[in-house]
Amino acid sequence: MKVIAIPREVRDRGPGADAAAESSAFDALAATYDASFTDSHLGRELRRVVWSGLDRLPIAGRRWLDLGCGTGEDALFLCRRGAEVLAVDASAAMLALARKKARAAGLEAAVLHWAQVDLNRPEALMSAAGRSTFDGALADFGSLNCVTDLSRLAAVLGELLAPGACLMTVTMGPFCVWETLGGLAAGRPRHAIRRWRSRRFRTRSGSSPLRYPAPATLARAFAPCFEVRQGPEALGLLLPPTDAGAFLRRRPAWLARLGRLEDRLRKLPGAAWGSDHYVMTFHRRTAEATDHDHEG
Repeated sequence: MKVIAIPREVRDRGPGADAAAESSAFDALAATYDASFTDSHLGRELRRVVWSGLDRLPIAGRRWLDLGCGTGEDALFLCRRGAEVLAVDASAAMLALARKKARAAGLEAAVLHWAQVDLNRPEALMSAAGRSTFDGALADFGSLNCVTDLSRLAAVLGELLAPGACLMTVTMGPFCVWETLGGLAAGRPRHAIRRWRSRRFRTRSGSSPLRYPAPATLARAFAPCFEVRQGPEALGLLLPPTDAGAFLRRRPAWLARLGRLEDRLRKLPGAAWGSDHYVMTFHRRTAEATDHDHEG
């Protein structure tokens, strides 16, 4: 799910949040999440890019994992394209909204399962999946940024995804031009460099770890079971982060123009290093390739 700007009343509560609270960190944001991001012009423009990438992958008649499904937009998109989906999230409040959307859309029966799973305890995915294997997985809008041990998650996904299955990730990187320049211009140097270190994302309902892995770091973590097939590609190089785009909220035409221009730039070398998110597509290695790598 997208890590959005936190209202002042739910910001840092100081240290001391216990581990049990991590699973509910996004509960405080659930009620306003769709209004502030999903249904905004910026949110729709960003998701257009993600869905365009998904449409190039095999979906119809396949089983998919939605990792960090939030309020269910991507899960419902996959279902409408003919997939069965196991959609998981750490937030019970987000999942409740996702289920409500599925019922309203008449798609609940098409979703394989909804499950509350913290990706920092990825073994729970095995229980939620049962005996199912999957042909694809999506970790959209910063889901992996809340994971402290990416290698542990990758190992579990390596068990769940069939050989050749695709994994699409949309992750916040360690440097964002908009955020850095905006923070410096506003006289907020700590905000300008906040991605350079690990921190905790805190709300009134809990807290969650927050990391900003570079594309190479992500690729290394997944390398034992997955190989990069595409990317990294920029997402949010010209389009602003949620908390920096207030002046464009009433200017959807400007956002659309920026989006079309960004479409031309996103694959350029180095573009992903300055964007809000970067998109990577992995394929699950075949058993032969994995055995060969271990022997090497």
